[in-house]
Amino acid sequence: MQKKIIFLVPNLFYGGASKVITLICNNLCNRRFKILLVAVNGENNFYTQDIAQLNFIDLKKKQVKVAAWAIYRLIKREKPDIVFSNGQDLNILNTFFKKFCFVNKYQLVCRETSVLSGNNNNTKLGNLYNWLVKKLYNNANAIICQSAQMKNDLCRNFKIQSKILQVIPNPVEVLNAVEAEHFNTNAELKLLLIGRLVPEKGFLRILKAMKYLPGNWQLVILGDGPQLNELNKATEKFGITQKIIFAGLVKNTAQYISGCNFVLSGSYNEGFPNIVLEAGAQGKPVIAFKAPGVGEEVIENGVTGILVNEDDEKIFANAIITAQSINFNPLKIKEKIISRYGISIVIEQYEQLFELLTNNNETPK
Repeated sequence: MQKKIIFLVPNLFYGGASKVITLICNNLCNRRFKILLVAVNGENNFYTQDIAQLNFIDLKKKQVKVAAWAIYRLIKREKPDIVFSNGQDLNILNTFFKKFCFVNKYQLVCRETSVLSGNNNNTKLGNLYNWLVKKLYNNANAIICQSAQMKNDLCRNFKIQSKILQVIPNPVEVLNAVEAEHFNTNAELKLLLIGRLVPEKGFLRILKAMKYLPGNWQLVILGDGPQLNELNKATEKFGITQKIIFAGLVKNTAQYISGCNFVLSGSYNEGFPNIVLEAGAQGKPVIAFKAPGVGEEVIENGVTGILVNEDDEKIFANAIITAQSINFNPLKIKEKIISRYGISIVIEQYEQLFELLTNNNETPK
């Protein structure tokens, strides 16, 4: 008999979290699991084609905080075996429901999307969020942590029971040979930056680093967001406008990854950096500022890329120069990434967890 799983997401906007959830849902949708994907806000869905084969519901609410009643009614109507909640706001709401409204009615799995101590300390309501996480998260049957660092953070700083914390990394698709997107035939060094254009992604400090980078190079930025105008002005201020291309939202990022020499990351806080996996799956090294969620667990210095420990743009620029003299092995990079994060490996971990929860009706050890 199929097990029904409701996957709850805030939205399906352009970004790593949405991409990961659609990937998981599509690969779990088989004879063992009946998947219902539910978005709080289904507007501006960037992954329409990716979810075409899934049962999808748009709650048509702008934010999670006004969707509580709709989510409550949905769960009561659908009677799922598992509710899979994604992201801090939904996790807080659903752990509240689990404790006070749906005791023992279903198994609740929460997936965290960032290292919370790093993320919440930089928000206005950080103290409130921290208190709610400490009070409510232990009501979940399992909490998916994308990395050991995330698990340790929840256990140490939020007193979440270790037995419900499950480390399952983000998956990456294994692609066949991808036709490269040509950047600029005159550029000797082709660099790539991907993500939503928001301050926490650190695009501005990457641009600052670029002004210290000599030689004939080009940086392509894929993505959109509220920081676009600020970043455009920064390229003028730093005198690098002619070397920067803002390519906007791009569905097939694989072509750009295939065509670059290095992928860059400037994030201040990540759950698990998808771009590192996507780059590695094509044998491309990543140069990144070290940050919560971006560390030795995902980037091996000199093998899959370079980690810059200091928050210093000049040092980052020097890391790019150094990287050009390292003989990175694309096949070795690809093997390391796929052997740990390949889609079939990660999906098997999810299937084992879901089977354990629904068959034994117990918390995983």
